[in-house]
Amino acid sequence: MLSVFPAFTNQQTCQSLSRALRAEGLPLMETHNAGATVIRAVRRSGGGLVLCGPRLSDMTAADLSRILGEDALVVVLQRSSRCPENAGEGLVLMEMPLNVRELAEKIRFLLRSEEKRQWALHRNRSAQEEETIRLAKLLLSERHNIDEGDAHRLLQRVSMQEGIRMSLVAQRIIRA
Repeated sequence: MLSVFPAFTNQQTCQSLSRALRAEGLPLMETHNAGATVIRAVRRSGGGLVLCGPRLSDMTAADLSRILGEDALVVVLQRSSRCPENAGEGLVLMEMPLNVRELAEKIRFLLRSEEKRQWALHRNRSAQEEETIRLAKLLLSERHNIDEGDAHRLLQRVSMQEGIRMSLVAQRIIRA
């Protein structure tokens, strides 16, 4: 499952919104106030949804969306429904105020949509990813005396539990 990355210049806003959304059961990651740290966190985790204001300490939400590209959906909470001139694809605008439950439901819907989009985007593996997975299954089979099918299911299970691509799990196994 993808996670939500809260990012606001005001730390108090970020903390209180995070607490409220976590209480609603959303999968939240650490809070951020700069686009650069959000970008690193999103790419490290393999994607997600960034919940932010129109501006972060080092860039606008539109800039953040452009830099993240296909890696994440950027959801901007703002006071007016006016669309910024430089808004592009991958940017969702939500007008405030919303109550916490309504916001959580909208975020859940967007997370499910983003998961489907990312799955469709990445469902085809490259030859290099296939080879990495094949090698990891071979290593697992040798280390744990299991067959290739069990090794594949193990990779799949870890991939789903951690919400990352199977090829990334395979890379970790090879490096270990």
